[in-house]
Amino acid sequence: MELLGNDNTTLYRVSYKYGDTNYSYDIDALTGEIIQLSQDKDVQSSQSGEITSAETTASSSAQDNYIGEDAAKDIALSHAGLNEADVTGLRARFDIDDGKEQYDVEFWVGNTEYDYEINAVTGQIISYDIDTENAPPQTAAPAATTSAEVTAAPSEVTASTTAAAQQGYIGEEAAKAAALKHAGLTENNVYGIRVKFDIDDGRAKYEVEFRSESTEYDYEIDAVTGNVLSFEKDVNDDIPQSSAGSYIGEEAAKAAALKHAGLSENNVYGLRVKFDIDDGRAKYEVEFRSGNTEYEYEIDAENGSIIKSENERH
Repeated sequence: MELLGNDNTTLYRVSYKYGDTNYSYDIDALTGEIIQLSQDKDVQSSQSGEITSAETTASSSAQDNYIGEDAAKDIALSHAGLNEADVTGLRARFDIDDGKEQYDVEFWVGNTEYDYEINAVTGQIISYDIDTENAPPQTAAPAATTSAEVTAAPSEVTASTTAAAQQGYIGEEAAKAAALKHAGLTENNVYGIRVKFDIDDGRAKYEVEFRSESTEYDYEIDAVTGNVLSFEKDVNDDIPQSSAGSYIGEEAAKAAALKHAGLSENNVYGLRVKFDIDDGRAKYEVEFRSGNTEYEYEIDAENGSIIKSENERH
């Protein structure tokens, strides 16, 4: 990548090769707009074996080939079974990954985050990730999440499950049930459940993870058949179960972070609290968003002091 000056415009020139095609982009350094795209494909002659160059150069009008951010948003929302009025933090960003032009679309519903990758030309869904932070049970974690957060999750999961069923997949609920059954556990005695859809080497699957007491479980479930493709079990002996009652709890940690940020729970979204132990120190990791600013906090689990705080404006 090199920085250029061109007709009073500062540009980045990005070049790479994917397969048998060489790509070169001129990108406005201030706006991120693609000014020019050049594709140089090596074509093998079937008769002589010689390689010829078939070069296509496109100006900014080449972006007309892309479906556009609004269409990418609509595709993601439709797949999730949601309307724009139902979500917060909706945004789409153009990106190039492994030579593929795509839109990265993300949005929130309650404490569930949706991330989509949409093919910028065809509108096909390349991958999607639905991440819900569930509350740990009283017996296995320092504190419980509020009932409002717990009751918000089922409707979100139902929407994503319905969308998945339309694609011929079993859905998140079925994938979660398959993993729990294999582990010999029920949803009542686990916490931190996460289900993520992915396509790996052309195979659609759900990655399911959860914890029960000091054990972490990771599963890969076939998205079509529901079969367990792989699983791992990791016992963490460093979690001090007996001292859980001495922690301040998630609600207090959340309140400390919001107070430091000068915000109330009513004007933030994507609020999540996670208990963790780092180098022997128990802490709560709190994150939330307000407008286009993302906040991340680490709160001492014993005394409520702020270990670390960050905020990033997007």
